[in-house]
Amino acid sequence: MAEYAEHVQVWIDRYKAAYAAAHGQDAATGLQVEYDRGWFKIGIGDHWDKNVRQKELAELCQNLEQRAVEKQADALDMDEYQALAMRTAMKTDGEKPAPEYLSLSLAGEAGEIAELIKKHVYHGHALNVHALSYELGDIQWYLAVMANVYGFDLSEIARRNIAKLKRRYPDGFSQEASRNREE
Repeated sequence: MAEYAEHVQVWIDRYKAAYAAAHGQDAATGLQVEYDRGWFKIGIGDHWDKNVRQKELAELCQNLEQRAVEKQADALDMDEYQALAMRTAMKTDGEKPAPEYLSLSLAGEAGEIAELIKKHVYHGHALNVHALSYELGDIQWYLAVMANVYGFDLSEIARRNIAKLKRRYPDGFSQEASRNREE
């Protein structure tokens, strides 16, 4: 009986891992998979939307794993993204986009994110994560273009930032480490 329970757990773990790889770890938060008398029940939170047998679960796992592979293959590296962003940058200062325009645009996009969060937290609206993802993309675009104007590669900015954070918080962030940091 214990061996069968381990077999069931392997399938549950495989599905959860494939779901997280295909949809992202945050999307997998709250994912539940249970086994009951030959059926795998799949749902998020209190909403159970699938009841499948092991064969169907295997197919779902394969589809999710394939989606994760395709997603990874489609991923842009930061510098490639930056080069593509420059194709659509408005040139306001001769050959380069104006830094003033870019910094004001970054602030405007941050304001749009703040507005979405404000409506969610203080006005009782559902958080529109779809709109949030687009606003984050707009910020990423302006950041990529501004970095290019000043001669920085996004990958180098990211490496420097992570190195700085590792120096400040070698054991990960904590409030105490933040209060006592030297930089």
